[in-house]
Amino acid sequence: FQSPPSTFTMSFEGDITIHYFDIRGRAEASRLLLEDAGAKYSERKITEGWRPTLKKEYTEKGWAPFGQLPIVQIGNDHLCQLNATSRALAKKFGYYGKTEKDQYHADMVVDGVEDWRVAYAKVIYQTTDETFPAAAADFVKRNVSELLVNFLNILLRADGGQFYIGGKDISYADFHLFEALELLLRLDAKALDTLPVLAAYHARVAERPNVKAYVASGRRPQRCNGNHRG
Repeated sequence: FQSPPSTFTMSFEGDITIHYFDIRGRAEASRLLLEDAGAKYSERKITEGWRPTLKKEYTEKGWAPFGQLPIVQIGNDHLCQLNATSRALAKKFGYYGKTEKDQYHADMVVDGVEDWRVAYAKVIYQTTDETFPAAAADFVKRNVSELLVNFLNILLRADGGQFYIGGKDISYADFHLFEALELLLRLDAKALDTLPVLAAYHARVAERPNVKAYVASGRRPQRCNGNHRG
């Protein structure tokens, strides 16, 4: 067996394009990072034809080796898998931390958010219109009593929760956690009322000039998910 030649360059250079559906979904953390960095990027919004035509094309070209979106294209390179792509962008734009401990901490939080997303996705995609309201309410309660408490404790250990999830410097993990909080607040606008430290943290990220401008720009997708829930 002979491995195919690598198509990757030594570094990721070139114009940035996000290939994804016209939703926030699993691309929003990357959008937020790029916006905060002031980086230029464009989007190829997949509005129809993903299955089976485009999925087959992307897979055969090696752009989507796991048959999934989003894809972040940088020049001729096509990056896939949310967390791997986020780490690559974090390294490129200086959001990955200064030390190995910083980097481990950011990765740990992002993996924790991924676990949160699994639970969230069950509420969004494994319910019916009839069962969704109760499932969403239960999910919000679980967050206040259990799921978000884990992130709150991490935040409090980082300079008393006054800054970001890893301390004074923002990292790519903050955009993942911020977007999770955004999704939760879409389910219940009062979800953070009993967690003032997390509420202040959410506001702190939202008030970053480029993030605030992006949210107000009208460029942010209105829909969060691939259905009408959330």
